[in-house]
Amino acid sequence: MCMGRCNEITINKITKIEGHAKLTLCFKGGKVIDAKLDIFESPRFFEKLVVGQNIQDIPRIVSRICGICGYSHLLTSTIALENGLGLKVDDHIMKLRELVLLNSIMQSHALHLGFFVLPDMLNADNVAQAARKRPDIVRAAINIKNLATEINTIIMGRAVHGVTVQIGGFSAQPQIEKIRRLIKKYDKLENDAYLIFKTFNEYKIKFNSPTQFMALKSENGSIGKPEGETITLFDTINNNKKNIHQNMFNNHVEEFIVPYSTAKFSELSDNPYMVGALARININYDVMNDNVKKLVKESWLELPSGNPFMNNVAQAIEIIEIMNRSKEIIKHLKDDDYTGHEFNYKKTGRGIGVTEAPRGLLYHQYKFEDGKIKHANIIPPTSQNLFNMEKDIKTFIEDKKFNISKKDMISNEVEKLIRAYDPCVSCATHFLKLEVKQ
Repeated sequence: MCMGRCNEITINKITKIEGHAKLTLCFKGGKVIDAKLDIFESPRFFEKLVVGQNIQDIPRIVSRICGICGYSHLLTSTIALENGLGLKVDDHIMKLRELVLLNSIMQSHALHLGFFVLPDMLNADNVAQAARKRPDIVRAAINIKNLATEINTIIMGRAVHGVTVQIGGFSAQPQIEKIRRLIKKYDKLENDAYLIFKTFNEYKIKFNSPTQFMALKSENGSIGKPEGETITLFDTINNNKKNIHQNMFNNHVEEFIVPYSTAKFSELSDNPYMVGALARININYDVMNDNVKKLVKESWLELPSGNPFMNNVAQAIEIIEIMNRSKEIIKHLKDDDYTGHEFNYKKTGRGIGVTEAPRGLLYHQYKFEDGKIKHANIIPPTSQNLFNMEKDIKTFIEDKKFNISKKDMISNEVEKLIRAYDPCVSCATHFLKLEVKQ
């Protein structure tokens, strides 16, 4: 890996993340000169698998990219194809979709914090050990996860890989009255959400690594609008903000392949950048509601923040905001037709969809002719974070001046940093060097 003589530290299996990855650190003269995240999962060729398929089948196919982020892929692809068809979806349908996406984020955050980060905070090897020390936190995470699963099961037909979403609306009329009854459960679990926030706000690792951030611009005061057309780029190094239309995403973001990984990496104007909960708060804080601003002031999160460990606190804040936003949406759900309208699938077009998934900005792009896919491009959040993650690992080691002889300590601390990003490796393994000949 290294040119010339160097010392290497290899973490052969990064634990407590979704998927499989390893990290190799190269030291020379006592300084880290390289950090390589090796994603070694088998590549999954979803962009090629959908070519030639009917557009109405695409959302359910791409939802299988991941069991955790399945709803995000399902709805982002649906929105992208609707945009390509020039199909305008009724507002009440979009609100129900927003409810699904927000609760998908909440479910993911609760599991990440309660099962993956809590052991780090308590110096435990796993969640079983952590649960013996703080059963209240693990129980709170499970309660919040179960609520999110319940509401998404009602709307989507089942807990994982929902079956009711279709282009233009839903294939089955959701039970609105059953959804309304869940408001009491959100109220009941409010204390659990605040307990999680207060707990992870105490997990302080000081570190600063200014970078570029990217998130959807919020227009309704909610954290991370799940669907929109305006993306904000925020360079915390030079304190510059810039808005772009989602159709310009590929003009600014470029994917690239590294020889040691089956996952693609991404760069923003030739530089690393970060997406996710911290990016959403950094970018949208000014338009957030008073409740969120109060939580930020109660936390040790100083905005704009370049500390990736603060992504954990940002996720805890988002859980509370999502619960409040979900109740607001449910209260105003209409007793209306959610099955949408009939339309002609046999069209030619190009559609882009961008949403906020649990780990950040999710991009789907499709080109289709006569109702069949000709080209697909999917850029998940973790692919966008990998380049910045490598940069932060190097900066973190340099900042903390770790003794190279203490390999176990270095591995342990670096793994905490990686877990703060909450990577979803299965989503990221979209290695596309595939040539199909017929």
